[in-house]
Amino acid sequence: MTSVGAAFNATVESLASNSEIERMAAAVLLRRFFERGTEQGGRRRPYKHETVEVIAAILRKLQDERSRKADKEESEDERVFQKALADGLRYAGSLRSADLQRCDLHNAYLGRRKGDRRALRLSYADLYLADCTEASFREVVAKGAVFYNATLERTVFIDAKLNGADFRRARLTDAKFSGACIEGAQFADAEGIPAEVSALLDGNQTGMRRAKVG
Repeated sequence: MTSVGAAFNATVESLASNSEIERMAAAVLLRRFFERGTEQGGRRRPYKHETVEVIAAILRKLQDERSRKADKEESEDERVFQKALADGLRYAGSLRSADLQRCDLHNAYLGRRKGDRRALRLSYADLYLADCTEASFREVVAKGAVFYNATLERTVFIDAKLNGADFRRARLTDAKFSGACIEGAQFADAEGIPAEVSALLDGNQTGMRRAKVG
């Protein structure tokens, strides 16, 4: 445990390095704390929660910094660093009830890949005001997840389980929901709701019983 703690501290310190290569390596190496087959993860994965919190804190800061820029542009190094951190969250396996508010998750791939034993579990996670533009949540289990006021333009929710999720006031232009279960999901005041989703909503803009997007 002492060596795992030391490795965690060293990796986190490297995230603040002035060397882009060292920062990138640290962003990738954080994934070791999610994986049971590594010395840093082990059977208990003792630093899993802390790793999620570190990644979320940095992604929150990156989104805040990007929003302050007049041109909203990022350097190539910033883009690569942000994506390495965001993609790393998929290795957690479960982000149930995780606080991902205001995180920069644009272009992140959190969906299920071929060969994955199971999809990422994101139920009851809070993504309020998160930027998930062009991110993939393919096949994720996100029951009751909060996407309130999130940016979800061109975001992929194909075959995802979104029962009871909160999409109120979200921006959904060109989002893809084919095969997604949306029973009980709330879409009131959301912008750009896809027609195939809108057809399955009741008068309160809530997914009808057993609603599944075709």
